[in-house]
Amino acid sequence: HFTHLYKDHSLLSLDGERCEGPLAIIARLEAHSKQRAGGDSTLHTHHTIEKVDVQPCMGGLLTHVVGRLQLKHNQQVTADKAIVFNECFVLLPTQSGKVGEYYIANQMRTYQR
Repeated sequence: HFTHLYKDHSLLSLDGERCEGPLAIIARLEAHSKQRAGGDSTLHTHHTIEKVDVQPCMGGLLTHVVGRLQLKHNQQVTADKAIVFNECFVLLPTQSGKVGEYYIANQMRTYQR
C-alpha cells in the first residue's frame, strides 16, 4: 500500500468527493479502481501518463499530471476506450529532514466523461 505517501492531514478530492488521512485516501482510491472495473476482480486499472508539469510551491512541489486510464485483464490493456484524467497534487517535505523525502499533502483527480 501507499499509506506512507500520506499524513493524517492529507486531503484527496476524487471527482469532487473529499476524504482525509492515509487510510481513508487509500480506501477511496481502491474503491474507485474497483468501481471502474465494474466489480470484476480480474480487471485492474492502468494509468498512462501523458504530461507532467512541476513547479516549486510552499517549500514543496506542485505537480499536475494528465493521462489516460484503461482497464487491464491478465496484464493486457483492454481495447476499451481510455478515459482522460487530470491530477494535481502538492508534495511537501517530510519532518525527517532527509533530502528527497516527500508526502502528498493535497491531491485532486478528475476524469473526463
